[in-house]
Amino acid sequence: MRALFLLVLCSTVSLAEGPTAHCVLRKDVDGHLPSAAWLGKRFALTWYARDNGTDAGVVSFEQKFALMEPEGEMVGHQPIAITPVDGFSSVMGRLRVGPSGVLGLVWQDDASGERTAMFRTLDFNGKPTSESVAVWKQKTSHGDQAALAWNEKTKQWLVVFQGTEPTERPGYVTHHFFATSFAKGSAIPVPIRLDADESISNSHGLMVEAKGECGVTAWEANNKSKSAGGSAGGIVFATFCGQKVTRQTVSDKSATAPTQASLGVRPDGSVLVVWVDEAPKETPAPKDAPKPGAPGGVAAPSRPFNAPPPPGLPRRSVVFVLLDASGAVKMRGRFDAGGDAESPVVAGNERGWFVVWSDTVDRKDRAMAARLSPEGNQQGALINLNTPVDGPAWVSVARGGPKSGVLISHSNHPECAVEWAELR
Repeated sequence: MRALFLLVLCSTVSLAEGPTAHCVLRKDVDGHLPSAAWLGKRFALTWYARDNGTDAGVVSFEQKFALMEPEGEMVGHQPIAITPVDGFSSVMGRLRVGPSGVLGLVWQDDASGERTAMFRTLDFNGKPTSESVAVWKQKTSHGDQAALAWNEKTKQWLVVFQGTEPTERPGYVTHHFFATSFAKGSAIPVPIRLDADESISNSHGLMVEAKGECGVTAWEANNKSKSAGGSAGGIVFATFCGQKVTRQTVSDKSATAPTQASLGVRPDGSVLVVWVDEAPKETPAPKDAPKPGAPGGVAAPSRPFNAPPPPGLPRRSVVFVLLDASGAVKMRGRFDAGGDAESPVVAGNERGWFVVWSDTVDRKDRAMAARLSPEGNQQGALINLNTPVDGPAWVSVARGGPKSGVLISHSNHPECAVEWAELR
């Protein structure tokens, strides 16, 4: 029997460092759910904001674009629109760098009368270099952000999104995850369905990443769906290559209510899948418990800070599983900052991993981060990145620069729409 390395991480009351975030988009800019891509010297940044459209009195949302210095300072003062200013909303955009000098953008657009996942390319100054095209016209996009990546090995864009399929019952649909891959300048082929059963929206953490010649993603399967060949709920990790899809449920049997899956990939092919689940009750460690990380052992559960759960709801913490390049489980763990965790995201590089999430305590949201070694061991205490403010707040990671950081999007901050906090 292969030994399983298992670690449940224990957090303490003290947090590493103090709040480091500063405002990059003030409230009057009206920035929502930003996404950043590293261009080599600066970040490209997109977010959606209100736009007056082409007709007087018509207000919509469009994706905006600006450049940002590595320290989190905006370049210039006039962001430009990178989606068609047509009086219809273009929201929840994602930027990723593709071939030399090319940026890819995906977003959700309602110009067709139904929300549709759209794609176009830009240069590094935000100028569109292609028309806007629907990822799939036959299916209605559903949920939140579509996800985008560039596979340098196959020279293809990868797009994952959630869409709907009609049922035999008029007016009713099922929700599924789909993926497609296509080369620069080529037509977008019909996406393949990734899941075996109906699945749940991943909120703002849905990710797709390149791994070898394939793409990888993760989502939450519907707990009520148990059809033949499918999963009975839990977090599903999938690899897709062409028309072939392989799936594995990575949440373990102790998972209570796993949701909001995301993932990251390191250069060695290892994958860290994260999600949120109900925080465990504090229980004493058994006397013969092995040390954290010992082969075959289960360490003591995480010890929360005795923070009360939100009214009527259980409190949630961040759970992760580390998979090696073959997909085998190397480590499991949990981060508990004492609040109600939301929408974790991952950044992986040569030095290891960062896991970032939003944490709610007493109805105030703060951005939290944790460092992991390449082997999945926690490095230092959890990091509080900003001063807590009225929620909700969402986080995204700006990867790849000399000063990678976190973008914190606020709905109810009195002065700031988006904060930047350096990851170090």
